[in-house]
Amino acid sequence: MTDNIAYYKDIIFFDGKFYTDKKNLKTVSLHNRMNIPYIPSDINLLGKLSNIEEYDKNIIFIDGFDRNMCHLLWDTMYPSWYGLFYNNEEDYNIDFQWMCNNNMYDEYGNGWPQDILEIFSGNKITTPKLFSSVNKNPIKIPLLIVGCRNIGINCVNNNFCAGREFKNHLNDPIECFVNRIYLRYKIERKSFINGNYDSNLPINIIYVQNKRPYNNIDKLFEELGNKYINRCIFKVIDWSKYNFEEQLKILNSTGIIICGVGTARGNTPFLPNGAIEIQTNTHSLTLPNNINYVDYHIGTLSKYIKVMHINEYTLDEARDKLCSRYLKEYINNAISSFPNYNKVNIEDNIPLFILNIIPKINNNIFKIWRESYSSNDFGDLLKIMMK
Repeated sequence: MTDNIAYYKDIIFFDGKFYTDKKNLKTVSLHNRMNIPYIPSDINLLGKLSNIEEYDKNIIFIDGFDRNMCHLLWDTMYPSWYGLFYNNEEDYNIDFQWMCNNNMYDEYGNGWPQDILEIFSGNKITTPKLFSSVNKNPIKIPLLIVGCRNIGINCVNNNFCAGREFKNHLNDPIECFVNRIYLRYKIERKSFINGNYDSNLPINIIYVQNKRPYNNIDKLFEELGNKYINRCIFKVIDWSKYNFEEQLKILNSTGIIICGVGTARGNTPFLPNGAIEIQTNTHSLTLPNNINYVDYHIGTLSKYIKVMHINEYTLDEARDKLCSRYLKEYINNAISSFPNYNKVNIEDNIPLFILNIIPKINNNIFKIWRESYSSNDFGDLLKIMMK
């Protein structure tokens, strides 16, 4: 087993704490990037126990969740669920109990989308304090899973891809996570590459609005809509206008998504396999090619969605926040190559500019970048290199 996850079989919970045999104790982090250490208590501290009850679900203990939907999905839900999957891939869709720290729940719990967390796990979120309030006697937990460090989009590996797994699995963990979400919302997930693609149907192409302006996209969509009037349907989407279930239904019928960095692209792995993403990235007036690659590595989560990156902007485009002069060409190429039948090498989803820079990045520079707690902004790494 990996050193990043701890598993405790038949562990005892009593009066707000977990207890197990001292020989089994192991310190792991409750957060996927920061070190928030946790270790159960020595059961010998309790003395003789009586009236021990039994709980019927595994518990996944985590520090807390995130209000930002992208980080909720890929920095708390996925990393902690991955501990369940890593232990037994067949358990990928069983119900479990999420437990988080008391102070995190008390301070931030009202801002978490608890309906999504409850649908996914099958249970309401609990804390040691809340769990104690309904379980007065000692209670035996079939399996406690703790630790999720180095998994998720907060984490970038030495290959500059997102931390998606600790080993090669029989089943792809990202696919299993996405499939679980569709199953939990009772939506039949579509695929464009398993004999289900009907070339007579129009390709749904969406642009997802971003807090970072991207002007003239509406004019481009109008032009392309006229060109592909019987072939494609173009729509501009604002995710904030839809709940998560509605977002899934839109994604499930989308063939090509055009989006920028951050939360706007956090939903991309929920596209049908064989879909294509065109990533606009972010304008910059100070970095090479007038472009900054923030969270570029989200495109390395799915092995079944091809990512095409805008690789440069003119100074005028960057200053006026305009869509790229190349975007029309990218969309035409995506339409002509849709669907993408080939399984993706995730490193090919890294922008070409970054792929060309990677050989120049030594271990020390990489370590400084990661320990700076940069928000995975490649521009931060370039600044370190230029010092």
